[in-house]
Amino acid sequence: MFFQKKNKIIGFFVLVAAVFMAACSTKNNTAINRTYHNVTAKYNVYFNGNEAFKKGVKTLDKTYIDNYTQILPMFKYGEKNFLGAISGDMDRAIIKSSKLIKKHSITAKPKKKKAKKRKKLSKKEKKFLRKPEYCKWVDDAYLLMGKAALHKQDFKPAIKSFEYIIKTFKKEPIKFDATIWLIRTYNEMEKFDDSQRLLGVLSNDRKFPEKLQGELAAIYADFYLKQKEYERSLPHLEKAIELAKKKKTRLRYMYILAQIYQKLENFNKASQLFTDVIDKNPPYEMAFNAKINRAGSFSGGGNSNEIRKQLFKMLKDDKNIDFQDQIYFALANLALREGKNDEAIKNFKLSVRKSVSNQNQKAISFLALADLYFEKPNYRLAGFYYDSTMTYLSQSHTDYDELALKTKKLKNLIKNLSLIEREDSLQALARMTEGERNQVINKAIESENRKKQEAKQLIMNQQNMYSQSRMDQMDMQRQGSRGSGFYFYNPNLLSFGHTNFLKKWGERRLEDNWRRINKAVTTVAMDEENENSDESGEIDRTKREYYLKNIPFSDSAKVVSTAKIMEAMYNVGVIYEHDFSNHDEAILAFLKLNKRFPDSFYELESFYQLYLVNKTISNSKQKNFYKKQIIKQYPESKYAKMFTNPNYVKELQREEQLLENLYVSTYNSFKSGNYSAVAANVKRAEAQYPKNKLAAKFDLLNTMSLAHTASVSGYKKALEKLKETYANDTEIQKKVNELLEAIKRGNYTEKEIYFYNQPMQHHYLFYLNNPDVDINSIKFKLANYNADTYNDRKFEMQIIPYTANNQIVIVKNFANKEDAEAYFQALQASDIFKEIPAATFKECIIAFDNFEIFKKNKQFERYWSFFKKYYLKK
Repeated sequence: MFFQKKNKIIGFFVLVAAVFMAACSTKNNTAINRTYHNVTAKYNVYFNGNEAFKKGVKTLDKTYIDNYTQILPMFKYGEKNFLGAISGDMDRAIIKSSKLIKKHSITAKPKKKKAKKRKKLSKKEKKFLRKPEYCKWVDDAYLLMGKAALHKQDFKPAIKSFEYIIKTFKKEPIKFDATIWLIRTYNEMEKFDDSQRLLGVLSNDRKFPEKLQGELAAIYADFYLKQKEYERSLPHLEKAIELAKKKKTRLRYMYILAQIYQKLENFNKASQLFTDVIDKNPPYEMAFNAKINRAGSFSGGGNSNEIRKQLFKMLKDDKNIDFQDQIYFALANLALREGKNDEAIKNFKLSVRKSVSNQNQKAISFLALADLYFEKPNYRLAGFYYDSTMTYLSQSHTDYDELALKTKKLKNLIKNLSLIEREDSLQALARMTEGERNQVINKAIESENRKKQEAKQLIMNQQNMYSQSRMDQMDMQRQGSRGSGFYFYNPNLLSFGHTNFLKKWGERRLEDNWRRINKAVTTVAMDEENENSDESGEIDRTKREYYLKNIPFSDSAKVVSTAKIMEAMYNVGVIYEHDFSNHDEAILAFLKLNKRFPDSFYELESFYQLYLVNKTISNSKQKNFYKKQIIKQYPESKYAKMFTNPNYVKELQREEQLLENLYVSTYNSFKSGNYSAVAANVKRAEAQYPKNKLAAKFDLLNTMSLAHTASVSGYKKALEKLKETYANDTEIQKKVNELLEAIKRGNYTEKEIYFYNQPMQHHYLFYLNNPDVDINSIKFKLANYNADTYNDRKFEMQIIPYTANNQIVIVKNFANKEDAEAYFQALQASDIFKEIPAATFKECIIAFDNFEIFKKNKQFERYWSFFKKYYLKK
């Protein structure tokens, strides 16, 4: 009896185990299975993954530092600086999601009951049988996985997860959540065409859930803000504020809306919104910045004294010591709004001085000063301040590229203005007696010594040391925007490049041995810093030799100096007109040039520039005057012919096309080894098209032909002559240096292979395998991908031999480079080759002509370098 009871107990546990094992299986789709996997997936896996994600978002919210000097982003993601803080939690969320999908996904269809087989199924039953997934937490796991990947800025897996949900669960409400997150991903990637397509889909879907309207409005606003379409973002942002569920989110959106109105110079609305933000008791940093920006949005309608009083009160508050730079910036903007430019400049400078650790604020304070001087216009001081701006400005700033270009243009202008003054000063020194000259040089040396002492004092007394104090000195001592003062007395010119100190040394704390970056490993004695040494290798400015070395005493030196002045004066006029659209200064520059140097080499070009400027400003009288001058004084010039012959431009274009054709023919002759034809074509080009724009390329081909027809010494001599002839052509210099190196290596007779950027030609995609990979497997996967993704297009595919061990599979029928790049990027974002190690094949896009060269010469590495340079650069 004991044994019978024991057997029953064992049997019971065996039965429970069997039921449990059956429930664990994802292949049997029963009610018990579904219940088990739903409960286990939710509480054992999804809950933990979701908690990790929420923890990561919370950590990001705490560690993310908003840059209030720019329009705040709508959403916070784990940018490079914050990834470390959240990656662990996000990885845990991804791992848990993956585990849930792997262990609890049920895709097997449930078995129909026998009785049901004979009856007609209801709509509900049919719908149930058509479900793609029977564990209801799998779609949530995919969504969680995608959200975590996006927060890590890992875009490809994020897109994959969201697209899987949209495709697989297209009849489920979760597809809307996935689409919203997919748009957020595309916005971050700046793939705005994809975002716009999906936004259109959601906007036109009548089933779109009401509860997601707020999120949709927010991503619409984000879509427009990222493209700087501020006006179009306004209605969406206002709707997002109205529908925001959390106070924190609503406040952030309100602050962004205020910033946009400020950007659009609707200061009344901006000021009111900043006030509304302050009244809603936001976090201290947001409240502080709202007060600052409210001052900058003052429109003259309110009481500026009240705002100013509040800002001065903030200055006195000890907890705002680290924010004084921002308060002075606000005071400067308030003065600016009232038209008090001098007061604004004074406060912007105070903002720079008080800015110790806030590099963003220092950058925008410098930028404000730069913009003020640019509008005056005082291009020299504007250039100095823009230069300082770029030293501190983050590359992520929305206007970084634009400001970098403006700074570059101003540097070019200042360089030419400085050159004119420098050469004039040097020529003036040459005309002086030795005694007069020494007297001037002594004064310049004294001035330089004083500046050295001032710089040393600044290093001792100021934490940010050199930059702003030198800027202030230059400002106070400026000689005017046209710089008529003597060069060596002009602190603006002598101090140009004041930010070199910061670029070389960075910011240094007030301490001994500030030059040493790492004093823990530096054992050099203090007396190594010899005051009279110049670490750049130049002659010390406190030595007489510095001032004597470039003085043009001889007639030939004066000719060279004068040529430099003429070129710089012409450049100044061109820069004023083409870079800054300052027509008055441009005209003045060209008139000065022609008055000072009549009948110069630049007279014709300056006449034509004056014609163009007067045409732009609709001054018909002056435009016709310079047109007549060109025809009268330079009847054989291209400009005169253009004015007198209405077909001249077309003839010129036809001539350029003939020149291009001749070059292509010459190049083909070089490739085929017909070097006599190369030489003949080069002579023909010189005779028919003297001083043509392709002369350097013709000469290069002709010289390279000598590798096959002349001695090594003759070839080398020709290359060196070519290098000397085209000393200012960086492309020729680089190529000649490569060829000279090839001579040293002994392979100088190897034919050179050139590929050309031909974006409008038909393109191919090709895969080059190594012997470890079956090329047919690549072709098969590509064929399947094309069938699934591009069923409306026909691609031609073929396999061709490349070497004894390699083959190539090519995909044809791409209309141009852009078409091929779009396909290539979509293909890379897919996972069709996930089972094939990436190192075992190479994929490229190639134009038709380049492919013919590539097949013939079999120089893959050379084409790979060309591909990386010219393709997929956004």
